[in-house]
Amino acid sequence: MMKADELEREPVMLRKHFFPAEYPPANGKAPKLAIVSAYDCLCGIAEYAYFVAQSLRKFADVTIFVLDQEVFKCGSASSRADADHLLREICSELPSFDSVNLQFEPGTLGPSSRSAYHRFTQIVDASPDISVTFHTFLDDVKESRGFWNELRRFRLTAAFFGRSRSTSRYYLTTKPVAYLKNANKTKRATCIVHTKREVERLVRRHGFNRRLVFDHPLSYLSDAEVNQLKGSRMLQTLGLPSETVLLGVFGFISEYKGADLAVDVLRMLPDNYHLVIAGGVHPHEAKHCVKKLNPFVQEIMAKILGQNSLDDPTQIQPSILERVHFLGAQERDEFLQIMKDCDVVLLPYREIGQTSSGPISMAVDLKKRIIASRTAGFLEFAKYFPNRLEMFDQNNFIELGQRIRSPQHLEKRSVACSWKTNAATYFSASGFAAVAENQWREYEADNSPDSPVEESIEMELSKVEAA
Repeated sequence: MMKADELEREPVMLRKHFFPAEYPPANGKAPKLAIVSAYDCLCGIAEYAYFVAQSLRKFADVTIFVLDQEVFKCGSASSRADADHLLREICSELPSFDSVNLQFEPGTLGPSSRSAYHRFTQIVDASPDISVTFHTFLDDVKESRGFWNELRRFRLTAAFFGRSRSTSRYYLTTKPVAYLKNANKTKRATCIVHTKREVERLVRRHGFNRRLVFDHPLSYLSDAEVNQLKGSRMLQTLGLPSETVLLGVFGFISEYKGADLAVDVLRMLPDNYHLVIAGGVHPHEAKHCVKKLNPFVQEIMAKILGQNSLDDPTQIQPSILERVHFLGAQERDEFLQIMKDCDVVLLPYREIGQTSSGPISMAVDLKKRIIASRTAGFLEFAKYFPNRLEMFDQNNFIELGQRIRSPQHLEKRSVACSWKTNAATYFSASGFAAVAENQWREYEADNSPDSPVEESIEMELSKVEAA
């Protein structure tokens, strides 16, 4: 009888999703694009990949190759073997496509920066042509001088972590960009980034050909998809009075997103103002808080109850428990419906070097009033949407409260970037021919028959380039 460890392990199955072109060109030969990404999981990259696919499938045959996060993020020997098996399967199929797009967030490819980089190179090598969407773009900070300074002082821990940070950044940005740059000798290899600042860094610091760098902020919803959203079921169960002014913060609950500031500002506002927190603790953090609350959630709850801390029940301010509503992590449509039903979307983020934000892009697509902190990332985002965001200095909840009480009605301004220009960016980065005008008109006839035909995807892209 065979022992348990001698039994052959069942191989993990590759998951993929095929979306045929809805509006192919007249000759019926739609371009074939493969997207390699995290998908169908609680992850911002996975969510963005879904919407990118929905945009591109209108004019291209799109296949999503799923990076199974239960496999790729795990560092155990069996998981590494499963990840290698899945990656070999993915890479064996990529040559049959016209082009490949990799949604590159190192954490979705491997448990370490080195393993993520190694898998990155395999995907690049297997692709006929490739575009890489960089969701994390770090400055390469050399820590060698700091390493030796700390070592001379016998600060071994500081020296080790300083060198470790430097190595990690090197494998997260510098080496992938260099590898992609070198790949241009044998194929078309392009970068897609989310800010104009990253374009300049790629060109000036990394020597990437400017013609092969494309920039566009995150984009999600078409007008047709926005119009299909209905009222939030969860908000209806709250039974809020009709005169309620609803503020919302969205996404994983994390200190840098500033949900605590939203609670602080609520105390400054009249009783008809309510706050919804739509999101939960990130699964990676939640697994470390099995027996007790996440520390940051504890801090938020203490502020709501008016206490110094949950361990100290002495009330220092009145409770606002009836005006703050934790809604938890929601499925895609409900999350968007909650945002659509809010009067104001708050983004009181703190500076951590973030280059993009899903919630702020969704709020723009939903034409919501947006109040965001003045971080470097949001200032870069504002370049694509001039005079669209109301901004305040980060951590200044008094200024945030004043902004909330003095609406500027910027949500009524027109925007130059949308899912259309994003789709055009991906077509250009992939080397595909531009979408023909008749394809665009056919789409418009099906989705907005009672409205004037919108400007073509090429014209929309030209606006972005001009800006």
